[in-house]
Amino acid sequence: MYKVTELPVAPLLDEVPAELPLRVLLTVPEYVSSSLGPPLFNVPGAVSKLLGEHGLDLAERVISPSVWAPGLKNEQLREFITTPLAGSQWAFPEGEVERFRADEFPGRNDGILWVGFVWRVE
Repeated sequence: MYKVTELPVAPLLDEVPAELPLRVLLTVPEYVSSSLGPPLFNVPGAVSKLLGEHGLDLAERVISPSVWAPGLKNEQLREFITTPLAGSQWAFPEGEVERFRADEFPGRNDGILWVGFVWRVE
């Protein structure tokens, strides 16, 4: 069971407008990628599904996705990114997959989607 608690703090950037493109990082630590179970949320694939009809270059002016997955080889990353999301009609360009690999974590991103485990330490 989860408990939702609202913290009595004001957001640091509540009056700063967002700048495009929004940089979104999907993190897949090596301990997760070494034993992938259920399919992971494919951020580049989602961008392609939502904005792909306008072309990838234009879509990336709105949302710029990247994937930090040190445990995935380039071919595994290619397979992950180019697998279309259900209902997507926009194919991801095969030759451009490596440019979505993030070499560092966390880097400078507007949003981070963390795939991993969280342990409770008492």
